[in-house]
Amino acid sequence: MVSELESLLAEEGIEFDHEDNRLRCFPHVINICVKHGLKSLTKAEPPTSEDMPTTEAQLPALSVEDDPCLVPVNPDAAAETNTDLQSDPVYADALMHDPVKLTRQLINSCRASGLRRTELNRIILEGNDTQRFSNPLRPVRLLRDVDTRWSSTYLMIDRFLELYPALQILLSRPHNANLKHHLLTNAELDVLSDIRRFLWVPYCAQEILAGEHYPTACMVLPLYEHLLTHLKIVREKLPRIAHAIDASIAALEKYMHESRKTIRRLPLMLISYRN
Repeated sequence: MVSELESLLAEEGIEFDHEDNRLRCFPHVINICVKHGLKSLTKAEPPTSEDMPTTEAQLPALSVEDDPCLVPVNPDAAAETNTDLQSDPVYADALMHDPVKLTRQLINSCRASGLRRTELNRIILEGNDTQRFSNPLRPVRLLRDVDTRWSSTYLMIDRFLELYPALQILLSRPHNANLKHHLLTNAELDVLSDIRRFLWVPYCAQEILAGEHYPTACMVLPLYEHLLTHLKIVREKLPRIAHAIDASIAALEKYMHESRKTIRRLPLMLISYRN
């Protein structure tokens, strides 16, 4: 559509470049920013649509070739620059074990068996009836993340932490002993909780826009600003993963810069059209 606009304006003698005058898809930008942060924390890639049922594939997976803002990230090098992380060796060691990857492995193991899924649901219901859990658990299923679904990593981690007390019971039973090694340590759970707090910020921004039927530039650009502000706030609250949040902030600032250039061109284009 923007290419067609370029052709129409060219007929009027108005210079317009469709590549330099487009506002990128907001969920796409948020997903890019999240991927930057996660790549600074973990070496594990989320499963692609090829690994999932076709009904779960939503949009093409993103790669460096697709978007120049998605640059290669070395998680080891990024972590070495974080002095708060290096001063907490227990936390740093847990982060190196990659809790996001461990979470995926445990979820895949539980979801691979219909019997385990049924047993987990029964544990939740019985635990609620006997008040075994400190807070009642919802009888819901574990979620998987996939590269082509926005916010899926946040939703996977959030659901996993919610149901973890029931998962501990499930894997403590003798017939599931072969899966017990998938349980996370307390330090790994702490890291995963911090990652959830970080991912909650872009998730909320995305949900705000998703509630609008016709999101426009006048809504998206201020939301970028709010997202950037809140990422900087959460960065101060989570200093041990600040290097990952910084990676997301850098990607977002690059997109904001490109968006501002586009907006600055619009008045000039309109003036040229009226003349």
